[in-house]
Amino acid sequence: MAKNYNTPILLGTEDLRSKSFDMLLALTPVLIFAVWTHGAPALREMFLSVFACVMSQWLFRYFMKKPLRLTDGTAVVTGLMLACCLPPNVPVYVPLLGGAFAQIMVVELFGGYGNNFVNPALAAQGFLLVSFSTVMSTNTVDAISVATPLVRMADGQTVDLLAMFLNKTYGTVGDISALCILIGFAYLLIRRRINPIVPAVSTGVFALCLGLFSGHGFDGHYILGQILGGGFLFLVCFFSSDPVTTPRKASGKLIFGIVFGALYAVFRVFGKSPENGAYALLFVMLLTPLLDIMATGSEKKLNLRAMKKETEDAGEGGKEARS
Repeated sequence: MAKNYNTPILLGTEDLRSKSFDMLLALTPVLIFAVWTHGAPALREMFLSVFACVMSQWLFRYFMKKPLRLTDGTAVVTGLMLACCLPPNVPVYVPLLGGAFAQIMVVELFGGYGNNFVNPALAAQGFLLVSFSTVMSTNTVDAISVATPLVRMADGQTVDLLAMFLNKTYGTVGDISALCILIGFAYLLIRRRINPIVPAVSTGVFALCLGLFSGHGFDGHYILGQILGGGFLFLVCFFSSDPVTTPRKASGKLIFGIVFGALYAVFRVFGKSPENGAYALLFVMLLTPLLDIMATGSEKKLNLRAMKKETEDAGEGGKEARS
């Protein structure tokens, strides 16, 4: 049975295996379409990223004499999500280093999956963007560099929104089809593995800020192009809804979505690279503990007020009975 997304996250092997299986099913349309579009390069990056994550997990736990958790599937999911963040045809060392960084530096050193403070695949993408900026920002089709829709829109050109929605031949492996991303997102919603508050709020705030500050006004064609391009949908649908690294309470999720959407829009309008959205989300993930504390504190205050009111009502009722 699917768990409610507001319940505490269990870290048992069976629970993790079930969550990982659902995530794999959600990613399947994107992965299949990526291989169909990019061919062997996309398949190679998936294999190398998963291999790096699984081997890093095994080696770390073996030498640290910790229980092996290879069967829970979390390393496989991390590897596939990392592969989706990479452009096709990157050198072999990129997914290998990224997978090792994600699994060791973000997951294992903090006690295993569930204790990580940011999403491991997203953190690895940020690490690779800093370390190999040229390789990570290259967009090619059949070894020929192409201008992305965001670059064309910045130059005042129009873009084909239908093509961006159905099938793109540029960008990262996972940013291949908005339709496939939304199918996977819908599956996670049906299975109640994620909460829709952060994706919905962040998308709305992102669109609002673009309309206010981009200089294009509320041009629907421009705003839709920005949402469909630059990896925005994959980031919002699969990373911003991660139950481990986002606030538990609805109020915290609301603030999280507002800050993320606004910051992403600022990076998109004033930044030089669309991949800056990864840094926007990483920054907001660091605020998750604070947002949880704020939400819990507000909840306690409300409970105390309710208890005080009940006590006062009970006292008044006693006085009336004695009189």
